[in-house]
Amino acid sequence: RSPPAAVLYGKSVPTLYGARVSSREAIKHQDAYDDLAFAAGDGVCLASAAMLPAGYRVIRNGLVKSDRGHVGLLGDLEGVGQCLRAVIRGRKEGVGLGSLQK
Repeated sequence: RSPPAAVLYGKSVPTLYGARVSSREAIKHQDAYDDLAFAAGDGVCLASAAMLPAGYRVIRNGLVKSDRGHVGLLGDLEGVGQCLRAVIRGRKEGVGLGSLQK
């Protein structure tokens, strides 16, 4: 029912997602942010958080990994082109054009 969707994401720059502290009380101390936790992402967003919401699916060949960071992600013209080709192909194949069933 939904239109075709593609995702261009990066995992090459570690993304900060939290700080390890021993307790809630330790958050108040100056050294609370000395032990930072990083995960795969593009430097700003976690790769796992950049995916489509639950209930939506990425069109075939529309999940494209880039080696770019957050600011340069859309500058990956090859990756953007692959996403666009997948979305256009999906639409030509009728993805998202069907009637809604009640």
